[in-house]
Amino acid sequence: MFESLSMVAGLLAAVMGYQVATGSVGSVLLHPTEVPPSMEERGFSGEVFNRLVLEEIDRHEFIAGSDFGTQTVQTERSDFNVDLEIAEISLTPVRNAAFRTLGFIQFEFDGAVVEAGERLEMHMAGNARGRSTSTVLSAPKEDPAALVRATAEYMLTSIDPMNALKVQFAADAESRDFTKTLALADKAQFHLPLEVHPQLFNLVGRAYHLAGRTKEAADMYSRSHELDPNYAAPLANLAVMSEASGDMAKSREYTKKALALDPLMPHFYRDWGRAYAEAGLYGRCVSNYERFLKLGEPKAEDYYRMAVCLRETGRTDDATAMFQRVSALDPRAAVLAIR
Repeated sequence: MFESLSMVAGLLAAVMGYQVATGSVGSVLLHPTEVPPSMEERGFSGEVFNRLVLEEIDRHEFIAGSDFGTQTVQTERSDFNVDLEIAEISLTPVRNAAFRTLGFIQFEFDGAVVEAGERLEMHMAGNARGRSTSTVLSAPKEDPAALVRATAEYMLTSIDPMNALKVQFAADAESRDFTKTLALADKAQFHLPLEVHPQLFNLVGRAYHLAGRTKEAADMYSRSHELDPNYAAPLANLAVMSEASGDMAKSREYTKKALALDPLMPHFYRDWGRAYAEAGLYGRCVSNYERFLKLGEPKAEDYYRMAVCLRETGRTDDATAMFQRVSALDPRAAVLAIR
């Protein structure tokens, strides 16, 4: 029933007109943000600011997800689908009231950006299931993107305590030092409801995994799976670890189980390959795209991204062969293939 309500909410959002993100915790409404003329002149209109905030929220969810997490579709974890569907149109008080009454909007945020000397300030208020919050966020005047990041993190941590851990994980992922993530997780498990413990332990497993502590990672992934046998993410992560250790039979077993739970798993490989390519981690890009090419239905653009990553890792012969496949599938892409 709740899945149907979520779908109806998304459709009504598109038809009636407001900006809403539908996630694992319900629906989050971000009101249009007012910005000063200096931001408008630099291309940061209120609409652009809101879109970038929602993309940043999505990025945190993505980084903290499974190794095959996707920015748009993930495993169902509660009454609503864990995705981020955006519909951008204007708001009216009547529509807002209607959707609040229906229970579709569970979190609301409203804010305005003002100039304060050489800095930008976001004066923001939120309402999360009846609990009101307010804050003032600040960033250098020449760096509105920093204010976007701060706004997204404030929204995330206000919505759900688990998201505070995801925010810390995203920060630690850049340095590969997950000390703060692990310390925060150790405290969080005593305050988070039991139904989110599988996600918690999967996230801790990823922290250990990326830090190279494979035994602790495997223990956390296994613990996550034991708590929720229908959760595909820890199985997918165990498949990656098994393949890295050379146990291909075990890797195939985990992958088969993960795919049975979540048939969209091939898309997870593709999206992580794309994310790693954009981050300059070309070895990881190749390993994820290799899995996608085996399990998914690749298009010319997928072979092209794979070819670029192969070239960056020094595998020039393989890259050339992949570029040739790109041209064969889409002759219009030939100009890209010879760059």
